[in-house]
Amino acid sequence: MNIRLFLIITAIGLGLTGASGEDGEKQPMNKLTIKELEVQSQDILNDLKTFKEREDIQSLTKAITALKALESYERSNTNEWASVRKSQAELWVRAIQMIDAKSDIDFDFDNAPEINIAAPGPYPSGISPASIKEPKLREQYEQAIAANKIRRAKYEFQRKLKAIKSGIFKEAEEALVALYAASPEKVDELKKLLQSYGIDKRFETEISKRLARQK
Repeated sequence: MNIRLFLIITAIGLGLTGASGEDGEKQPMNKLTIKELEVQSQDILNDLKTFKEREDIQSLTKAITALKALESYERSNTNEWASVRKSQAELWVRAIQMIDAKSDIDFDFDNAPEINIAAPGPYPSGISPASIKEPKLREQYEQAIAANKIRRAKYEFQRKLKAIKSGIFKEAEEALVALYAASPEKVDELKKLLQSYGIDKRFETEISKRLARQK
């Protein structure tokens, strides 16, 4: 994962005013039943899968919105919460991993696609391919337009993903710490989860140190 990502995420432990207490304690919030939680979690997984397979930004933003909403789950049962905590943490880690995997750190945002492709021969830029009489020139023009369309789609995807990435990693930082700060002795569970998704070892070490301070 990108080093800059982990430098952001590992700025953990600040502003966690509502994360103290025993494993089953939390500030009163709107209740979300365990069944509703399971349904919403599956919806999030489905949207993340769609994002991964189709590079659909809308599915990603939908998943992120739903993921944030899971914080409304009231920790009323200690045994139940242990399972819920792990499930929510995995959703955050999976989202981060997918976003990072799809992000092209070498993408050149200064090299934007053309608005109008220059037409071949004596034809003006932006002309309809159907207006080009010569078959070879028309085919050449159509191929250039198609290539630029693909390039534009990739550009827009990376641009939108970059904007999402700048905010979601901070959200992930706060969520993961809030989930485990009340029970820092459970950090091994989080460490194993991070390892299973190939998260950087430095992040694992840093979050262990910071959660240890909550003991």
